[in-house]
Amino acid sequence: MTRRELDIGHQRLIVLERDKAQLQQQVATLQSHQQRLDERLNAFMAAQTRLRQDLPSSGHVEHHSIARQYQVLIEQSLHPLARATEDLCWPAPPHFPPVPWHIGQLSGALFHDRPHAGAVEAALGLEGTAPPRVHELIHRTLSEAQSLWQRAGQAGLAYQWDFGLLPGSSLDPARQTAWPSCDPGLPAQFVVAPAYLVEGTVYCHQRVGTGLSLPE
Repeated sequence: MTRRELDIGHQRLIVLERDKAQLQQQVATLQSHQQRLDERLNAFMAAQTRLRQDLPSSGHVEHHSIARQYQVLIEQSLHPLARATEDLCWPAPPHFPPVPWHIGQLSGALFHDRPHAGAVEAALGLEGTAPPRVHELIHRTLSEAQSLWQRAGQAGLAYQWDFGLLPGSSLDPARQTAWPSCDPGLPAQFVVAPAYLVEGTVYCHQRVGTGLSLPE
C-alpha cells in the first residue's frame, strides 16, 4: 500500500470518527428531549387525573414512560453491548444466533433481579478480562437498568419483567415478538429481553429468539 493510499485511508477514518461522534451526540440529545417530554406528559396526566376519574392514573402513565425507556435500553444499550462483547464472552449454543443470545444473557443479569455491580460481567464470563471501553458500556447499561428498577418501584403499581417462555412453542402475539433477525414463524428458542408487565397488562412485549434447535 502506497503512502498516498495510507493518507487517504487515514483521512477517511478521521471523517468516520467525526460522523460517529456527531451521531452519538444527536442520539443523546434526542434521548434527553424524550425524557423532558415524558416528564411534561406525566405532569399533565397527573393534573388531569385529579380532575377526572376515568383517565389512567399517574402511576400508569409513569409505567408507560418506563416501558418506552426500557425499549430504548434494549435497542441502544444491550444490543451494542452484546456486539462489543460477542468475541470476549462465552459462546452461544450451536445453531443459536449469537448476538440475540448474548442480549438474552445481559437482560437476564439486569432484569431477573435488581442488578448489582459485577452482575453483567459474571453473566458473560468477563470478570477482569474486558477492555476499558467495554467496562464503560457495562457501567452505563447497569446504571440505566438500575434507574428503571427504581422508577418502577416508585410508580406505585405491581410490575414485573416476565421471562416466562416454553422452548419449542409458537409465539404468543399478545405478549411476544420475534427479535428482528429471527423468523417469527419458527418456534421460540430463548428470551432475548423479558416482557414488561404492569398489573398483568403487557406494556412491552417479550423479545424472543426463534429457531429449530432448542437448548439442551
